[in-house]
Amino acid sequence: MLHSEEHAILLHDIRAAMLNHSGLHKEVQDSLVQLTEVLQCLVPAGEGEHGEKSSCDVEGLKQQVNELLVEDVEQCMPMLQLSSDRLSRLLSTMVRDVIPARAGGDAATPSD
Repeated sequence: MLHSEEHAILLHDIRAAMLNHSGLHKEVQDSLVQLTEVLQCLVPAGEGEHGEKSSCDVEGLKQQVNELLVEDVEQCMPMLQLSSDRLSRLLSTMVRDVIPARAGGDAATPSD
């Protein structure tokens, strides 16, 4: 059974992991929006009125796409997984130790 100080630490850890998870999610979401904007240059709708394609710096686009995918998305995904795993462990601890202690019984025993 966890004591009051341990409860506070557990709740703080859960809150910190949730904020971390939320921030990483926003970073990935923003990167995907930017990636979509970068790739819009390649869409045929970008053709001029005489059928010529709008000028795209293909090498510049490749560099932007690489930065967004590798530096943002690829780096955030493992951190998101770690954050999810940490939240799962913390919540399991809470369900196992905190909730039964507050209820005064065993959480595994249904109260139907």
